Amino acid sequence: LRNTLGALITGATIVKAATLADQYGLLKDRIKSVVGDAGKATATFAKLERISAKTGASLNVTAGGFQKLSFAKATVKGTDEEMIQLTQSFAELGMLSGTAAAQMDSAMLQFSQGLITGTFQAQEFQSVLEAIPAIAPEIAAGMGITVEELIKLKKEGKLVSEDVFRALVDRAEEISAAAAEMPVRLSRGFSRFTLGIQQALAGIDEANGLTLKLGTLFFEAGEKLSKLPIHIKVLTGTFKDLMVEGDKIKSLAKYITLVTATMLGLAVATRAVALGLKLIKLANPFTILATGLVLLLER
Repeated sequence: LRNTLGALITGATIVKAATLADQYGLLKDRIKSVVGDAGKATATFAKLERISAKTGASLNVTAGGFQKLSFAKATVKGTDEEMIQLTQSFAELGMLSGTAAAQMDSAMLQFSQGLITGTFQAQEFQSVLEAIPAIAPEIAAGMGITVEELIKLKKEGKLVSEDVFRALVDRAEEISAAAAEMPVRLSRGFSRFTLGIQQALAGIDEANGLTLKLGTLFFEAGEKLSKLPIHIKVLTGTFKDLMVEGDKIKSLAKYITLVTATMLGLAVATRAVALGLKLIKLANPFTILATGLVLLLER
């Protein structure tokens, strides 16, 4: 039992490690799809890694957030470097607000949608403020207005996305300075530790191509499993055919048994008749005549 449990734990650990390394590779592919150039994508991903290491935000949040925000680059007239800076500011504001990873991801999605449309919707922007409270004072300061005036623009539907984008980019240094004063709490420290493990596993994976080999292996296994129902159907049909043939064989066996019994009965009857004729030949004729007369008289 101990050996079995040990094997299961080891197997689960290997699968988890491979999954982390594979996620790292998938995130790199996502950044490459956004940036285009392979060399530039590698440099961008390295910067996003540093943002995650610094803020405690998961790599999935920073890389995914950059991808979402990049869709609004044309609308807000931004550059790739500014989108990276915006991603960092957003992650730092999330840290200052104590925002959980799931909330960060959702807030980044809503914020990017607001940037893309050109004007923030009231409810959309309110959701961002609720998830990341520290963002409102920074946007207001960058726009040179008060938070109350910012909220008024939001309610009136006059909050222009390019103004919000430019305000956060301009306040990047102040936001980073405030984030640098934050203590390293357990959740942030553990996030950095997790990222370190993921980076180490990714390095090992890149050296030996483990996840690619496992991916090919699982893909081929999936292909074989997909054909299993066909084989089962064939086997089921064959089994049914055998059952039908078995019933036919049983019926034939019964017929053969009946014929055999009939033939045996006829053979016995034939032997009895032959024996009777033989006895008649050997008997006294007068005795046979007398026996016949007695039978006639009795009738």
